[in-house]
Amino acid sequence: MRAGKDKTDPPASKRRHPPLRKGGEKREKRNRMENGPYKRIHNKQLVPLAKTLRKGMTREEKHLWYDFLRSYPLNFIRQKIIGAYITDFYCPKARLVVELDGSQHYTEEGRRNDADRDLFIEGYGITVLHISNYDIHTNYDGVCMEINRQVSKKVGYDPIKRQQTPSEGQ
Repeated sequence: MRAGKDKTDPPASKRRHPPLRKGGEKREKRNRMENGPYKRIHNKQLVPLAKTLRKGMTREEKHLWYDFLRSYPLNFIRQKIIGAYITDFYCPKARLVVELDGSQHYTEEGRRNDADRDLFIEGYGITVLHISNYDIHTNYDGVCMEINRQVSKKVGYDPIKRQQTPSEGQ
């Protein structure tokens, strides 16, 4: 019997909360997302691998994460799963993926794989920003400025300037 229809339940006028639905609101939202114009882009089978990658970040990923993205005014997610791919960093509000590219990305096969991956991710309206590990080592401040510029372009304001107090901005 459904909740709210049991003979022992008080009448609707005396109930404090609406009757619970089987599965709750979360399930209904998920069903609407999967059956509507949007398809789920999170692949649960990749979760263990994403966790492993989070724990074993490269030196460049650690540098960018701990020294910039972790404290960035907008939320960035490490090792975000999108479809069959795991991205390095993802900002949901800006719909921006930041990918750090090591030497394997500059082989013919690596470039082809990156092109396929970018096409898939961009199909969801997400922009992909590729940054080489070399740039992290030689132009770290420029990399941070470029990430902030891309985020600012996507959200319509500069998150870093908005975070500063008037005395810091002078």
